[in-house]
Amino acid sequence: MANIFSAVRTACQLIVLGGLIIGTWSDLQTRITSLQKDVEMIKLQQQSSAGKFEVLSRRQAELGEEIAVLENEIEMQKEMSK
Repeated sequence: MANIFSAVRTACQLIVLGGLIIGTWSDLQTRITSLQKDVEMIKLQQQSSAGKFEVLSRRQAELGEEIAVLENEIEMQKEMSK
């Protein structure tokens, strides 16, 4: 009789342990999926930032060229007014 109770107790413990393992595994899978989504979002943000930086760099170069042209025009005006 003691063997039966011991076997039942062991079986119950194994069922509880199995449930804990399954629950933990499920939680880990959920967390992994969430982290993967976060990584994808960060990658998209980095790509967007890189694109914005490229546009700003190009615009800065264009403005630099415009400033150089204006400076040349100012110098020409100064020369003509002499």
